Amino acid sequence: MLVDATSWGVQIAAEASALPWAMFGHFPPRPDRLRAAVRETTDRAPGAARIADSFATAGGAAAAADAVDDLLQAVESRQRVSEGKR
Repeated sequence: MLVDATSWGVQIAAEASALPWAMFGHFPPRPDRLRAAVRETTDRAPGAARIADSFATAGGAAAAADAVDDLLQAVESRQRVSEGKR
């Protein structure tokens, strides 16, 4: 299976968030739970690849940062208008 770095990162994050010991470091993973988490994560690879492709098509991290910045500026502008500060 060929997986790019972005979708691999998505898989790792999904796996880590799904595992109980990720939240409670003192609980060691049980082999059956680890095996199930790895299988579930592997099943998510096609979805992670689609997300990575969509993200890249939309302009990647730079475009996301610009969109968030634009959104924050719009919110701040609306707040100033509602407070009468323009």
